[in-house]
Amino acid sequence: MPFFSEDSAIYQQLYQTGVIDDTFDYQFVIEPDYQFVWLAADTNQPQVVVKELTKVLQRALQHPELLTKEFALLKREAFGEQLTQMDSVAALANQLGSFTDGYLNIYDETRLIGELSFAEMITSAQEFFANAQTSQTIIA
Repeated sequence: MPFFSEDSAIYQQLYQTGVIDDTFDYQFVIEPDYQFVWLAADTNQPQVVVKELTKVLQRALQHPELLTKEFALLKREAFGEQLTQMDSVAALANQLGSFTDGYLNIYDETRLIGELSFAEMITSAQEFFANAQTSQTIIA
């Protein structure tokens, strides 16, 4: 989700208006049989955070053309993270791949990041969110 990169305009707007703070985080989990994304933040106004993040997601899916700069930024960030992991024996060992994923490894992932197009990302995101179920958990 390129709009949640810390350097993106959308992230900065949410941060500067106090909707999110430095505790905000997100992650995609993509496995062969299931995929999900989680968003998390410490806040005293969880309903406001949920409402604003939902608006950001809906706007992004309806007007993906607004995300071209964020997509380029996200690709550079992801590529940099992969390069950093290549400098760590432990990170390389954790990225060896398995039979179920065709033994994809960190080098394959780096190549795939470079090959990913904006159109492919938008199509995948729209399909993902069109079929998604949502759940909200607020821990007080």
